[in-house]
Amino acid sequence: MLGVRAMIIKRILRLLLILAAIPYLFWLFMMRADLDDYFRCDLYNEEMNGGIHTFQGQQYNIVLCGLAGGIDPSNFQDDEILLRVYSMQGELLAERYFEFNWELRELEYGNDYLIYADGGGAGFETRMAMPPTRLDWIRARLPRLWP
Repeated sequence: MLGVRAMIIKRILRLLLILAAIPYLFWLFMMRADLDDYFRCDLYNEEMNGGIHTFQGQQYNIVLCGLAGGIDPSNFQDDEILLRVYSMQGELLAERYFEFNWELRELEYGNDYLIYADGGGAGFETRMAMPPTRLDWIRARLPRLWP
């Protein structure tokens, strides 16, 4: 009799888990499907010093794209930027999202890092280790769960 109860409880918990996952999956696949259309990468790369850069003797392609570039390319204010780091073979190694900062618009590069201005008008600088870590590689493949 105890085995039957444990089996029923296990099935109920499994059903509750599945029911809890349904709204999340709906949101992930339906609501997020058309959001955040980043484009005009050529413009953002030129304006923000993207392109091929060398870190610790190895080359990486830094690609920058934005949300507002097609609306008014002369006004980057209040824009969100997608920064992606690729290997020279084209493999996505890291991905970051940040708000454009007019005063600190160009990326800064060191031997083992790059710095981008995050936080819009607040002017926070975020330092990203280069080459990207294994955690960066994993994060670049996970869906973005926030707007």
